Amino acid sequence: MNPQSAVHRTEVDGIPTLFTYAAGPVRAGLVFRVGIADETLGRAGLTHLVEHLALYRQGVADYHYNGATKAAFTHFHVEGAEHEIAAYLTGVCASLTDLPMDRLETEKEILRTEESRRDSGLLPLWRYGAQGYGLVSYPEWGVRNASAQDVWQWAQSWFTSDNAVLWIAGEHIPAGLSLKLPAGDRRPMPAVTSGLPLTPAYFSDGTGGVLLDAVVADTPAAWLYSGVLERELTRSLRQEGGYSYTTASDLTPRRDGFAVLAAFADALPAKQDAVLGGFVDVLAGFQAGRIAQADLD
Repeated sequence: MNPQSAVHRTEVDGIPTLFTYAAGPVRAGLVFRVGIADETLGRAGLTHLVEHLALYRQGVADYHYNGATKAAFTHFHVEGAEHEIAAYLTGVCASLTDLPMDRLETEKEILRTEESRRDSGLLPLWRYGAQGYGLVSYPEWGVRNASAQDVWQWAQSWFTSDNAVLWIAGEHIPAGLSLKLPAGDRRPMPAVTSGLPLTPAYFSDGTGGVLLDAVVADTPAAWLYSGVLERELTRSLRQEGGYSYTTASDLTPRRDGFAVLAAFADALPAKQDAVLGGFVDVLAGFQAGRIAQADLD
């Protein structure tokens, strides 16, 4: 094995760090184990608000950077020269310990504007209910009335050195990194809830498509199944049937030994029944073992 392709484990200012050699611009990210699923319905949006405030002082830069708040993680990522990586990540950590609260109301307005353009879908709500991972489907109702004290306490509780991981892909770890954050707890993954009285279950919202969402064991077989499923849906519903334009399958680890398999095929209203029938036929064929060896290879 090429030692330059290996992932090396180290620490930067007490934060676990994963480093791998890569030529070209340096890419790096600081990931915190906190996201939408850790909030409550009435406080939804606090994590996103902290992310925006932490990035405000970065201003406009010649290098690429951004932040993202997901269900269980918040990610500050950057690509550029070594000194730019060091300046960005050092600045993010400095802001997290001294958030620009004079910017609070402005960032609230920006978040509401962003939310007006976002369609999160109803599937998380249907599966998980109005808590945990299901909060992804809801508006960020906690933003409007969040006080500076609310935001500060949330940042101090979750954005800590013990709840973070740093990753870097470059020729070496950039000099000058200073990731000074308060100590805290290493947080477990959010509890998985259920809003379903029983499974299997189905819902209809009339958007013109078929979406399968299934919880499966996170195994190599599941990853292979997801890839083969996408190929067969494409063959059956697009190439042979001509019913769908987009067919896709994806497997997302839940990091508790399970993963969420999502498969989708779009449809015109007049072809909805045909797509549903073809989709089910593909699944039934897999259950019966009708999987081409060429697809596995």
